[in-house]
Amino acid sequence: MVSLSIPNPLNKLSFKTRGYIALASSFFQHLILGSYYVWGGILTYVTSSLRHDGQSYTKQDVAMLAPFVTLSLNIGTPFGPILANKIGFRPLMFINSTLMGLSVIASSYFVNNFPAFVILYGVLFGLLSGALYMVPFNTCYLYYPNRKGLVGGVITAGYALGSTALIWVMFALINPENEKPSVKIDGDTYFSAEICDRLPFALRILGIIQIFSFYISTLFHQRPSKEEIQGIMNQSSPSTAPYLQPKYSVATQNGLPTQNQLNKQESEATKLNQLQTEVNPTSNIISTDILQEQQLVIPESYYEYDTIKECLKTKFIYMSIFLAAMFTVYGSIITSNYKILGEKSSYSDSFLNAAGTTGCVVNCISRIFWGNLFEKYTLRRIATVNLSFQILLSVTFYWCSKVEPLFFIQIILAFFALGGWLSMLPAQIVRVYGRKIGTTIYSVTFVGFSIASFSAFFILKSASKSVGFAYMFYIFTGIQTLALIIVQFIDFNVKYRKKQLSQEILNQFQQKQKEVKI
Repeated sequence: MVSLSIPNPLNKLSFKTRGYIALASSFFQHLILGSYYVWGGILTYVTSSLRHDGQSYTKQDVAMLAPFVTLSLNIGTPFGPILANKIGFRPLMFINSTLMGLSVIASSYFVNNFPAFVILYGVLFGLLSGALYMVPFNTCYLYYPNRKGLVGGVITAGYALGSTALIWVMFALINPENEKPSVKIDGDTYFSAEICDRLPFALRILGIIQIFSFYISTLFHQRPSKEEIQGIMNQSSPSTAPYLQPKYSVATQNGLPTQNQLNKQESEATKLNQLQTEVNPTSNIISTDILQEQQLVIPESYYEYDTIKECLKTKFIYMSIFLAAMFTVYGSIITSNYKILGEKSSYSDSFLNAAGTTGCVVNCISRIFWGNLFEKYTLRRIATVNLSFQILLSVTFYWCSKVEPLFFIQIILAFFALGGWLSMLPAQIVRVYGRKIGTTIYSVTFVGFSIASFSAFFILKSASKSVGFAYMFYIFTGIQTLALIIVQFIDFNVKYRKKQLSQEILNQFQQKQKEVKI
């Protein structure tokens, strides 16, 4: 029987080269997933269309779509790795990207039916893109198990750039003459009906671009083989005791131990005896410092959680939700509503698009920047710097928003600060819970982003009216200050992991000791 399957030419490449290609394809896949940020550029067009249709939705009302996208993204995220393992990674990518683009195309027929538009462009798009969000991470962490910060930065940099080109495509299709909102309705200004009539066609073009761009990037997304994956997992499995391996290699002659080998085995037995006697008899915890002093290798991820239930029994996962919300609430209001904020000072549509586009580019660069810092410094130190920077931005935003160049700088710096958390938090969760379950349990942390998005929406809609636009930003300052204080008391090293592993480590030391004596 003749096989009709076509061999994948990527299989002939080296493991290292395939890793580079997988990382690049993951970047481009997130580039398409991040096209969600186009919403910040078309929000005012959708509102104008609704107003011309005689409906009473305000710009603040229509802004509610953003938190619904984030919530749906959050709900869809844990199902991605699960479905990918069942039906295959590539099939999931092709199916979801097709449905994702079709949901955008379908939304173009319901622009003036806002609830239906929210379901199609917001909820459905969020669920489908959420199921794809962590899948590229799952692949790239296998190629780069010890570079989680950098991998997270590169992949999410694509997400940050999602709207950079597409927002100008939409602008060229909808408002090529760069007209300002000029139609007065209930005391506010909106775009003309002629501009609004171009919106549905632009959405259809957006959906088509999303589908075919994701197809192309998926063709280059190649996971390691089953044998390679098994080898990678064995390297970090506690059963292989990688942290018990000496930092020297052992020579043999004709399969028999040399004198040099016997001397090293005797030295190793002495070290193991020392280690066992230094174990705390009450808690059976072996100090990491002792392991390092005895010249034994300790990999970054020395424990893999097996189930979500096991992760949910830890305190850190719930703390991560709280932190994610406080870290990103200011960035959420800026990235989703910069046009609403800019129109208060009558800035042109092209200027606001330029601010948003530049912000996305800076956000992209920042994710790689913060991801690299994550590999060199403690998360507490990075959080202190990032939150202090955010406090400065929120305190000065209102005054800077009145001056065009300063408003521009404020927008791009807010994108810069936000980018750090979208690259560091996935890496932190995988560092704590392991590669096997980390990309799935991250969806719990993602709840914090949903809380931040909804909080930003309610602050914009309610607080801006009750306390005024100027004082609204001091609410964010208060949240950031509280977060800055809290992070000083959080243990990001999660010491309870050592307690859970301590007895298993002790057993393996004892087993290793028996082998050495034999």
